[in-house]
Amino acid sequence: MSKTGYYSQERVLKEGQYYDFRYVKNVTLEDENQYMILEDQYGFRYFVESKCYEKYKLSSSRLIKCYVDKINCTGRIFLEPEHPVYKRGEVYEFDVCSIISTEEGTLVSVSDCFGNIISLRACIELNEEEASPTKISGVITKIKKGIPEIVIKCK
Repeated sequence: MSKTGYYSQERVLKEGQYYDFRYVKNVTLEDENQYMILEDQYGFRYFVESKCYEKYKLSSSRLIKCYVDKINCTGRIFLEPEHPVYKRGEVYEFDVCSIISTEEGTLVSVSDCFGNIISLRACIELNEEEASPTKISGVITKIKKGIPEIVIKCK
């Protein structure tokens, strides 16, 4: 899907693409949340919640590369600032916080580079005699509100 800027074919942002945005300023809206105002290359402005990206250390002195994550049916554009460490489709190693076996499968909690705890299902088998792994590899499939979505690589 693409969003046409005020119905001009030359001003199109496409879903699934990266674009550079200029940081304008932070504002607090009626919902008491802080938002960054980002401006695209055509002068259109977008609100992005600041809280999710505090650890990114974004600054107004440079362009912020954002991924157009979604354009909904009303034309609202959801931007995801580029993660400073992780890239989509790449494999990374994560610290294991806990591993729990359930009837539905194995649940693994891992910690990302900013200390966020991410819970996910895994295809690893727990063996009572073996020590639980302290690190596990996973592919970043998506990043949403600064938190990576991970799929564990199975052997």
